[in-house]
Amino acid sequence: MPLTFSRQELFDLVWSEPTRTIAKRLGISDVGLAKACRRADLLLPPRGHWAKLAAGKSVKKPPLPQRGPGMSDRIVLGRDRWSWGPDPVDLSTPDPPVPTFDETLESVAARLRTQIGTVRRTRDLEAAHPRIQKLLDADEQRRARQAESRYPTFDDPAFEANFEKRRLRVLNSLLRALDRLNVNVSIDGREARTLVAHVGDFSVGFTIDCVSAKTASTQPKGVSGPMRCQLMALCGGDQPIETWTDAEGRPLEMRLGEIAVAIVVHGERVCRSSAQHHREWVIKRKAEIVAEERRKETERRRLERERLERLEKARVGRLLAQAQSLREAEEIRAYVSAVRERQAALDDPLSATGFQQWADWALSQADRIDPVLSGSFRTVQDDD
Repeated sequence: MPLTFSRQELFDLVWSEPTRTIAKRLGISDVGLAKACRRADLLLPPRGHWAKLAAGKSVKKPPLPQRGPGMSDRIVLGRDRWSWGPDPVDLSTPDPPVPTFDETLESVAARLRTQIGTVRRTRDLEAAHPRIQKLLDADEQRRARQAESRYPTFDDPAFEANFEKRRLRVLNSLLRALDRLNVNVSIDGREARTLVAHVGDFSVGFTIDCVSAKTASTQPKGVSGPMRCQLMALCGGDQPIETWTDAEGRPLEMRLGEIAVAIVVHGERVCRSSAQHHREWVIKRKAEIVAEERRKETERRRLERERLERLEKARVGRLLAQAQSLREAEEIRAYVSAVRERQAALDDPLSATGFQQWADWALSQADRIDPVLSGSFRTVQDDD
């Protein structure tokens, strides 16, 4: 079963005893525990720490490292690698604490601006970022195939236009800036128009493209239109929350530091919103479980009440049937007595032996259906 810790709780735990001991008790591997700590930027005790402690030497525990932007404070251990979605919640699940943050988003932005420093403008792509170099290499392969083929390849180089070359240079500068903040960017598509920044545990989508609705491939060669960068509200969404556009005397290249900080701050904003939503979801889910349990209990009581009503109705029905059987048994006995009295007055009476045989058979039938003699009346109250 997955176990959830806050960064502080896990940090205190791994500094309280060796990771192998902790991992064995939690039912996970010590390698998995160490990986989880590294993902959360939690320092592990150095080699020899526990030996020094056992020898009575003084050891110092460092303070909890600062949480990086976009890094969740919730750490889940023991989750199935193939599982997805939130962990299951039951009534024993504690309510997550109210998320609290030591810094305002403005303070985070100020710290990031200091950390990122000046973003240098990329003049050429001779020493391109590895992800940009990968795009350039793919373009070079297209160009080579096009030169070798006698026929159209229908796979023209994607970055021939001046606008596209400039877009790569802008993206190159932005990638270098985000590297300083430990933020990786995924680039998908042959034209590199799907951009996703991985800020801590969360993803932030952004675009760098032409201001007009036209794609760069429809622009006249050699003409660069105004460029725009948009930060999306949701990763993969189409609603921007912030936009930067070329302006007179202030091209996009001069605002890349501001853009990089905004991307990371948005990742932190999503992280904080996710923490609050998770707490609300857990509380709501537990309330739904309570409501569902109450509904099931109400339904169970209703079904039990209906079952008892059906049982009582069946008992009364059997009681009436037994009363009817008793009346019928008494009628048979009265009938036998009446026949016995009138037998002598008949013109052609039965012989004594014949009458006795008939009377014995008739009375045995009366005894058979008599609920008192058979004792079946005793079972009505106990019959379920």
